[in-house]
Amino acid sequence: MIIVTSEKCKPLINSILQHHADAQPTKSWQVKWVHNYASLTECDVIKGECLVCFNTGIIVPAEVLRKVGRDSYNFHLAPPEYPGRDPHHWAVNRSAESYGVTCHVMTALVDDGQILCVRRFPIAPDDQPADLLRKACPVALEMLMDILPSLLLGNAQPNGIEWGSFKAKRSDSLRMRGEKGFENF
Repeated sequence: MIIVTSEKCKPLINSILQHHADAQPTKSWQVKWVHNYASLTECDVIKGECLVCFNTGIIVPAEVLRKVGRDSYNFHLAPPEYPGRDPHHWAVNRSAESYGVTCHVMTALVDDGQILCVRRFPIAPDDQPADLLRKACPVALEMLMDILPSLLLGNAQPNGIEWGSFKAKRSDSLRMRGEKGFENF
């Protein structure tokens, strides 16, 4: 199993893996932890291995997805109506009433694969973009806890929910926030 995440999330995810290992003592997983793009591209990928991205901006190259040879999964810390870059900023900018987390199958395109699971929570009137990320992380961990067995077995089913039609790029996000310097993106 390959898990692409931050150092900060590693112990939290590790406790989820341990929970599932304790529940199924005959199961044990060799986990390869990836914390940056360089280590992902250098990682020894075994065909059929489960690859999960969790709370990371690292985009998995199509070549790595091909090497895995099975569905790989991303936990997008946003609901499906906000694919792409900086979804927490877009939700606040558009005065959204709820936010959430989306687990989807990864493809060569960012936030484009079939959606497997969505969980939502209300946005408070004074929530800022950073608040949405802070609230989304525990929701994503709960989701991972619940669906990890089906991800490992490769039998998670799409739920029929579609991605939003506008996929934000970095330049869109900078422009929306009124920042300069997006001309070269």
